[in-house]
Amino acid sequence: EHEEFHDAVMANLRIALERHSHVSHIKHHSAAIDAIARKPKAVLVTDAGIKRHEHAHLRTKLIEYTKWGGIVVFGSQFSSNISPVELDKFFDAWSLDWSCGSYRRLLYSLNPTRADRLKGNDRLPFDYNVKSLNVKVRDTYHMFYGPNPDSGSITPSTLSVRTAVADDEAPAAYAKVGDGWVGYIGDVNSDDASVEVVLAMVGLPEVCLYCAPFPS
Repeated sequence: EHEEFHDAVMANLRIALERHSHVSHIKHHSAAIDAIARKPKAVLVTDAGIKRHEHAHLRTKLIEYTKWGGIVVFGSQFSSNISPVELDKFFDAWSLDWSCGSYRRLLYSLNPTRADRLKGNDRLPFDYNVKSLNVKVRDTYHMFYGPNPDSGSITPSTLSVRTAVADDEAPAAYAKVGDGWVGYIGDVNSDDASVEVVLAMVGLPEVCLYCAPFPS
């Protein structure tokens, strides 16, 4: 049942990925280890099962792959299936000072300094209306989207009311690790706008690997 829901939520993103690249849909630990060893262009982790103890070796391989030059993006149902306590520590292994932020729907803005990774993707929205589990980032350069520095974030359902959001919170973060990149997308609904964020993070049109949930 969980897998059927996951696949339904992923439908639009999977179609977009397959339009631009060769996609391997992998659901098991050993197959993921083998695929990472082949050094794909990118790995998209779409469920938080990777946090489990039995996947420690896989996490180690993902870290090695990132430092080698690969791209690892955590999105789709990842933020929906990881607890705040787990998220606080999850990115320590990548030496990223990212921790759990607030959970809410707000309007955010594209960080203009991320232009180095947009890969010519002119479909990325400047304004990003998303319900997300945010991450707190010490380095604001890691924000792919973040608070609008001029007007602050706005609750979309009540646009006349401005809502404060911490300056260090981001619904989408992206950082250089070794020779590679790590991305996080906190969108819990897999909205259409997040499809373009994923495509930009994995650098499409390129060949990529799409890593689905591991057995719970």
